[in-house]
Amino acid sequence: INKIDLQNILQEEYMWVYYRRNMKTINFWLNSCVFPEEMEQFPQRLTSTSWHLANNPHGEIVGFSGTNDNHRLLPLQVQQYFPSADCDAILQELSGTNGKMLSLMIEKTIECIELPDGGPVSNSLLDFVINQPNHSSKSYSVHAIIDCGALLAGTKNTVTAKYLINRLQTYTFKGVLFFDNESSIGQWMM
Repeated sequence: INKIDLQNILQEEYMWVYYRRNMKTINFWLNSCVFPEEMEQFPQRLTSTSWHLANNPHGEIVGFSGTNDNHRLLPLQVQQYFPSADCDAILQELSGTNGKMLSLMIEKTIECIELPDGGPVSNSLLDFVINQPNHSSKSYSVHAIIDCGALLAGTKNTVTAKYLINRLQTYTFKGVLFFDNESSIGQWMM
């Protein structure tokens, strides 16, 4: 490492040619630098709602929301604050955001579908996603599932991958790529 000169462009080009497709280098970089930083995991999953936060022995409730479009979802002991006409200008500006996110979601929603009852929700959701029709061909319309909304939270990636591979057509998909967070180092598996 002492011999690498990052200012030497020729040396950098040689290293790039040699290491750019070297799987050991890529795996080292991902497992040592990228994943530990970007995919930090915690020993426990923390979830709470406004009902959990408002339930404390002293009845002390402090919070802020710039909108009042969800006041019917608040815990009963939480009262919505409606600013008066002569209050701070910043609070008056916030009233213009009321319902904005809700209206954006409604405008951009293509379709709402109720998942069938029975069985784990994760299985129903996965079945729904992989069975979406592709109108241009007979192949699948979905080739990647990224659970950014944590809808599959609590389901192990290994279990999800096995569930998918048993339902996908093998002539279209040769495998399922997933991150195995159960191993001691965490690694991509296929």
